[in-house]
Amino acid sequence: MTRSIQFLLLAFLLLLPASQAVEARTKVRIAGMKTLSEEEALSLIGARLVHVQNQPPSASRADDAAFMAQRLFRTYGFSQCQVSWKFFGKDSIQLLVNEGPRQLLGEVKVEGVEGKDAKQLARLYELPADKRGGGLGDRPPFIQEDVATGIELIISDLHSRGYWTATATVKSQSVNPANGRNDLVISAKPGPLHVIGEPTVAGITRRSDALSGDARKFIGQAADTGAVNGLRAAVETFYRQRGFTEAKIFMTSRIENGRFIPGFTIEEGKSFQLGKFSFKGFEKTKLQRIQRRFVDLEGKTLDNTVVDKRLREMMATGAFESVRMETTEHDGNVLDATLHFVEADARGYSVSAGFGSFEGPILGVSYYDRNFRGMMMNFSSGFEITARSLLGEVGLTDPWLFGSDVKGSLRLFMLSGLNEGYTTWKAGGEASASWQASEHYFLDLRAGWSIV
Repeated sequence: MTRSIQFLLLAFLLLLPASQAVEARTKVRIAGMKTLSEEEALSLIGARLVHVQNQPPSASRADDAAFMAQRLFRTYGFSQCQVSWKFFGKDSIQLLVNEGPRQLLGEVKVEGVEGKDAKQLARLYELPADKRGGGLGDRPPFIQEDVATGIELIISDLHSRGYWTATATVKSQSVNPANGRNDLVISAKPGPLHVIGEPTVAGITRRSDALSGDARKFIGQAADTGAVNGLRAAVETFYRQRGFTEAKIFMTSRIENGRFIPGFTIEEGKSFQLGKFSFKGFEKTKLQRIQRRFVDLEGKTLDNTVVDKRLREMMATGAFESVRMETTEHDGNVLDATLHFVEADARGYSVSAGFGSFEGPILGVSYYDRNFRGMMMNFSSGFEITARSLLGEVGLTDPWLFGSDVKGSLRLFMLSGLNEGYTTWKAGGEASASWQASEHYFLDLRAGWSIV
């Protein structure tokens, strides 16, 4: 027992210096500021001072604290700020700040483009300074490093519009000594608007028609970001629709005689066929309902765009939280797919209440089931009662009517009302069928009836 006490006492004595070192703290004080209070400056420097505050005072740590404070003030537009230091007592470092003149970003004008484009490019130039904040009034601080960043943003924006030889430079920069505002005039030279030229294809590919169909419609269009990305997506989709799930597609470009020439390097790999689908994760959902949406794809060339579309449709029902596809390769180019579903809590209800000057008190209750009877149909019902009326309705939506791509809906309702001197009563329903015939055409048929 005595030896145990002696051991604990020895351990405490050995750990005592270490614990004292951990508890040792350095107080950092800041003086000489005109723009910020000491509390504001320390708050802005924040966690970067922790390693100074948690150690005993030293010259190297004082240098670190002064460097961080100086960076803070220069970020706030005090480009000539100098920070020195001195020890203040035995446990404190005092930073002495000489702010110097402050510079703010003044008016930015962009020449070489007209009207709203000039204003938009000027706002784009100001973004880096605006994001940093710390200005006076409505103007952010001016930092010389922002000039190059703002110019790059202007050039990148012009490139994204199809002006691939655009340039921008600072034409003039003037400082108002009274308020420190830096006014800039930027000269932008968009150059010619480029169009997409005939792409080139290199690499390992057996498809000579990779740039036919949807890809060709982009040739001759203005080479802005939307068209260039659309062309790349069309080439990628071409291979995804033909089973090349491992295709690697790289795009480069060159500018030639006013044209933007895309260059594709393609390693297409193997084209796969779909074998069998299997499904996991079901407790409430009926397996046959899912199988009917995928069985027609088995034995055909794998079209990832179709598979992805049908998986998105499954998620859109609200019956599932997530779905993941796992594939197994066999027989050289056949992929069996296993779909792992996580079912969602598809049922719920809501209650609403209110008051209207005419209707009086209003109370409503609704219920929904997005996986009705395990069929991934959306069932909804509810009623709303007021001092003057009663509304009840029920609806059912089948996203794949009779197993097709047609969405069908049925709604029944009943409404009764109490007015001054008479009452009303109405019941009816509505049936609809809708079909996405193509990318641009949508067919919607509706029929309704009512009894009054």
